[in-house]
Amino acid sequence: MTSLGLFNGVFGINVSHELLHKNNRFEKALAWALLTNVNYCHWSDEHEVGHHANVATPLDPATSKEGETLFQFLPRTFVGSFRSSCRLEEERLKKLGIHTWYTPRNRVIRGILGSAVWALTLAKISKSKLAIPLFYFQGMVSALLLEVVNYIEHFGLERKFDPVTNQYEPVDPRHS
Repeated sequence: MTSLGLFNGVFGINVSHELLHKNNRFEKALAWALLTNVNYCHWSDEHEVGHHANVATPLDPATSKEGETLFQFLPRTFVGSFRSSCRLEEERLKKLGIHTWYTPRNRVIRGILGSAVWALTLAKISKSKLAIPLFYFQGMVSALLLEVVNYIEHFGLERKFDPVTNQYEPVDPRHS
């Protein structure tokens, strides 16, 4: 399961990352399927909407702070990314006129349920309940690999805040 988690982290999440940046609905659906396979669907919107807007600022849970250890960063990014995705989804639903969290249109809930259905399907196919914790373990390994890469790629990067415009400076290549 560790090897599968590393494989899904290297190939599954990386490929899903590229597919998320496409405008084609089919490619985005493939990205979602790959993230369902590692129980990390919430990352798709958080990455595209949250991370891209907030990279190299204190608002981005995927940007490691200068001097922050990996073991300080990991809990912050796992919890922060999930919270951010929930907040972004709540904002998206409100724009659609949906003011309840419990709706079939909620992508965070659909991702969690999609991964659970996949885990149960694997348990049924393999005729082993052990498939369920193994599925989630390999997903944790995949997500851990992604977040270790985020730690390295964004370590200590900062965009300056302009109090006059009340905004952070624009993202440029030195912020990645």
